[in-house]
Amino acid sequence: MNASNGSAALRVDAEKTRAFYRALREEELCDCEGCQYYRAHVRQAFPKIADYFDSLGMDIEKPFSVSYVEMEKENKMLYMACCYVAFGDCGLDFRQMIDGAVLTRAGACPDSGVEEPHIELEIEELTMCYPKEEKP
Repeated sequence: MNASNGSAALRVDAEKTRAFYRALREEELCDCEGCQYYRAHVRQAFPKIADYFDSLGMDIEKPFSVSYVEMEKENKMLYMACCYVAFGDCGLDFRQMIDGAVLTRAGACPDSGVEEPHIELEIEELTMCYPKEEKP
């Protein structure tokens, strides 16, 4: 799968990326409340982004890092950076708009721990309703 943003093209080996996510076990993911909520609701909340990720072989429900803030008064959760692994390459200035959100090459995410050559991508600023009664 290729996506272009001028000179900052994204090239992803979707099959290799998909195999990586299939092998990723639930126990390897963060089990904090905010991450659990994200994984349980992100596909339904952002179906266009989920479809785009699927086309790249990435599983939107399996980020390796999530940075979020609970906006308690609004009953919302702001996910500022959700980081993913893809096998391929892109320019340092890659930026893709997807359904109002921005996908970029990760700059501030922690190390994914993946040893073979890969890129780390992040989707920025996703906001989801976070009703108190639905907390995991």
